Amino acid sequence: MEDLSCCGPRGRVQWVAAYNIVVGIINLINSGYFAGPNFQLSYADTLAGLGLTAGVLLLAAGIVLLFGLRKRNSSYFVAWLVLIVIYLIFAVSSIGFDLFVIVNYNLYGGYATYTVSVGFIFLLIQALCIWVVLRYRRNCLY
Repeated sequence: MEDLSCCGPRGRVQWVAAYNIVVGIINLINSGYFAGPNFQLSYADTLAGLGLTAGVLLLAAGIVLLFGLRKRNSSYFVAWLVLIVIYLIFAVSSIGFDLFVIVNYNLYGGYATYTVSVGFIFLLIQALCIWVVLRYRRNCLY
């Protein structure tokens, strides 16, 4: 019998799906900020594009993961993993672009530290999410 509590294997995967959806929405809102008329810097469009892509990928990943839990089908988990790997590529490129902007525009200090550290924290959390989902897929679906 599978543990259906919020802290069981299935509950942890539900938390991962919720995390993906919430962070995806945050990325979409953040990209709207960079694309808005109040942010008139030459690199803002690139940041907006990276944020929009990451937001859409995370929203799709969260929804696919919820479908995988509902249908108990391993294919959904593979699709989630593909979306997350694509998201990780965009996240790493976003951190790289942030570092490029920081060095080129001499933006050292609080903003620079905040942006890069938040990017690394999101990468670390997403790595833990991958571990949780792969463990659930291996132990509970087969």
